[in-house]
Amino acid sequence: MARPVAPRGEARARVLEAALDLFTTQGVNGTSLQMIADRIGVTKAAVYFQFRTKEDILRALIAPAFGRITDLVVRAQAEPDPRQRRELAIRGLVDLVVDHRRGAALLHTDPAAHAFLETHRPFQEPIRALARMLGGDEAVGRVRFACFAGGAMLCGVNPELRDVDEPTLRQALVDIGLRLLLD
Repeated sequence: MARPVAPRGEARARVLEAALDLFTTQGVNGTSLQMIADRIGVTKAAVYFQFRTKEDILRALIAPAFGRITDLVVRAQAEPDPRQRRELAIRGLVDLVVDHRRGAALLHTDPAAHAFLETHRPFQEPIRALARMLGGDEAVGRVRFACFAGGAMLCGVNPELRDVDEPTLRQALVDIGLRLLLD
């Protein structure tokens, strides 16, 4: 008997959710399309129908976040007051990290995800713009931004923070970002 077919958008979402689960526990290189198929109970061909490669899956997972970063940079750059601009950028970055804890951690800790970002210019530009806006061009400012952004992303995988609710995590990260990047 044939299995019922899910609508394409639902099937894609199931593949992406399974892939994110596996990428965060097994790593991108440690995850196969077959593993993703097994996780959601479909054939490898069904996964392949949605995405040809793991790179396509990774791109689909991170593209919405980078769209948000691009929008954030545009909104922040439109703010005439430099301090308000940076505060808006800090809050926006924190919102993104908290809303996508697992994905942020994956991008920061997985070598394959990091390599993907390094080779795909459209994903590099918004991060560089945000880094310049919050850290500037001087070494100390760049280090401050790297500490803040990297530390915030690692909150998604820190087992000591799993019990921290989103509003508390959000406020703590904003407070830290404001102290680190505005003072």
